[in-house]
Amino acid sequence: MPPAGRSRQRPPAGEFAMKPICWLVAALATVGLAVFVTAQSDPRANDDDVALHPNNSDQFCRAIDVQCEAALARVLEKDRIVKSLLRDELTLDQAAEGFRAVIGDDTKAIEYLQTRYGATGDEIFYRNVVTFATTGQPTSVAAVARRLEDELRQRFPTKTSVELAHP
Repeated sequence: MPPAGRSRQRPPAGEFAMKPICWLVAALATVGLAVFVTAQSDPRANDDDVALHPNNSDQFCRAIDVQCEAALARVLEKDRIVKSLLRDELTLDQAAEGFRAVIGDDTKAIEYLQTRYGATGDEIFYRNVVTFATTGQPTSVAAVARRLEDELRQRFPTKTSVELAHP
């Protein structure tokens, strides 16, 4: 309940912006759950790697922690890149290269991005930057988001970003 004399303000409909830390917690929980469910669904898949075998809970939990820490580090680095982009300290090209470096040679991440955006090559990194920069951001960055969307459409004119951002 708000203090007397103050009314509680809610964001306008359609402009709900989840705090970045909430997205981070949700992402880490999803990664941990996915790793756990995968290991539980086929314990034979990791017979050679005792650390990931679900019957060895201490090592299994440590392995999940390591994977969650790596995911957190990637999300934080992408967040840092996007904040620099939104402050006009980086160009879209530089941000896409930064995302490429963060993702590295993670073939599963690259396959996911290709599926999500229906694109290949450089385009997946650019689209990932724009999606990351425009999701859950306050309305104060709306103009920057529109500029990024326009730049993306100019660079990759074959598909609209709305089609690609919401598969």
